[in-house]
Amino acid sequence: MWSKKFLYYCLHKLNESIQHKPSKTLARCLIVSDNDVQTEAENKQLRAKLKQMTTTRDQNKVCIDQLLSRLREMEAARRSEQSTADALRQQVNAYREDFEGERLDRHRAQERVVNLERQVAALKHRVRVTLCLNIVIIMLYLL
Repeated sequence: MWSKKFLYYCLHKLNESIQHKPSKTLARCLIVSDNDVQTEAENKQLRAKLKQMTTTRDQNKVCIDQLLSRLREMEAARRSEQSTADALRQQVNAYREDFEGERLDRHRAQERVVNLERQVAALKHRVRVTLCLNIVIIMLYLL
């Protein structure tokens, strides 16, 4: 007759097998003769428990496979989003460089306008001075 402690030990080993941890003692637990088990009812209970655990293991395996598939899909989506984000960053950098280049061009153009306005003002002043001198010279000549 087997003790409850040993039966729980066998169930524990069965549980380990569900987690894909084979054990030599698991084989011993499964080879149960009628002489070693107190009653046929206990044997049926153990078989039912084994069947239930096997079913649970199979269901868990299906669930794990589905989760792995979903994980792969999510990883592919993340890589795609990363590629899109990288492309958008490059586009933003290109726009920024263009904007900064145009800003420099506007700044240079504004400096050129200011310099040309100064030159025009200087030339207008020279024309006035020259005109005044010419008028003075003509007046002196006429006198």
